[in-house]
Amino acid sequence: MNFGLLYQYGGQYVYWRNLDQALIPPVLQQTDDVRSIRYYVNALYNGVLSDKALFTAKVLWYHNDWGYETINAIGMTKSLSDEIAVEATTTLILDRMNTMTAGFDANFDMVNADLFGQHSGGGLAAYAQDEYKITEDLNLTAGVRFDFQSVAITKPSGQLNPKAALSYTPLTGTTLRTSFGRGFRIPAVAEAFISAEVSNLQVIPNKDLQPERSYSYEVGVSQAVGGLGTADIALFRSDFDNLIEVGLAEGSGSLPYVQWRNVTKARVQGFEASFRFGLFDGGLGCNVGYTYTHPEDLVTHEVLKYRPRHLFYANLTGRAGMFTAGADFRFVSRVDNIDSIFVNLGIIPDGDQREDIIVTDVRAGADLSFTGIPLSATLQVNNLFQRNYVELIGNIMPPRTYVLVLEAKF
Repeated sequence: MNFGLLYQYGGQYVYWRNLDQALIPPVLQQTDDVRSIRYYVNALYNGVLSDKALFTAKVLWYHNDWGYETINAIGMTKSLSDEIAVEATTTLILDRMNTMTAGFDANFDMVNADLFGQHSGGGLAAYAQDEYKITEDLNLTAGVRFDFQSVAITKPSGQLNPKAALSYTPLTGTTLRTSFGRGFRIPAVAEAFISAEVSNLQVIPNKDLQPERSYSYEVGVSQAVGGLGTADIALFRSDFDNLIEVGLAEGSGSLPYVQWRNVTKARVQGFEASFRFGLFDGGLGCNVGYTYTHPEDLVTHEVLKYRPRHLFYANLTGRAGMFTAGADFRFVSRVDNIDSIFVNLGIIPDGDQREDIIVTDVRAGADLSFTGIPLSATLQVNNLFQRNYVELIGNIMPPRTYVLVLEAKF
């Protein structure tokens, strides 16, 4: 069983005052505060039914008490939500060539919020999968999942989602693979029902949101490189119907409005490559990866908003005795498309300012259990080189930040 608790309190603003005062909120957002307390309890049970059968069950309860106070509102805007989730899975090893997995998961959500109203929803999914070894070198995985979800939008929705994957190992250390799957996502309560006014922006509900449906495809190859590590490359594509995206439009009143909507048809395709290696019996490890994507609205033929084309990452970790150290680097290319109406209407000054994201984080730690206390300490320095960048329009990300983590295990 596990229990977790998180309490947060701090100032909050939606976007900067302008580019020259990027860390100062607009006048109307200077007194905004956010307070939240979140906790969860979950339990996991593993039962060995026989030498060929395993049963697993999971239960989760998650509670979120969130409040937002702004100069434009009287008192605090509050939100209470609870989620209960249950999952059960049985795995059967039928023989050396065949393994079957089947189970179900269910969830029930309750929300009572000033921003969303009072709503409840939930869903149930049942699934089955068979992993069959056709030959010693050729494996087939085939499965099906039925999802049924409801968030009190218009009517409950369901979909049957098949998937299949094939992997082939022609040589030792070389694996070819391909896969296909169908996906389904019901709109979240926040996407469908949010209603708010924040700093000259109206966020309005969209009770006509439809479920998001998709088909995904992938082909790839992985290759062991001596005893050093593994190289992997893959091509992927996902086709969406009714993709749910947030957008801004001019309203009939004095304020523009933000609303989640369905993009009729969209496609995200590209490739990714990665290389992992380790030295000194795991004392030194490195991961390097690159991803290229082309996210396109197939109706307007524009690039989907706020989606970068290029992503490169590298991380290095090392361990020597009681000491550990590491570094993480990431490059995210400048997004091609944003909601330009933010800038055209003068809502967010300098809101079109954006560039490549280049960030380096480092960390060093020590295991202090030799003192007789089961304690470890880690010092992290995030954004080491003080790079200024935005991930959301008009919202600069944190500068160089120091984080000290103390962890005790009993």
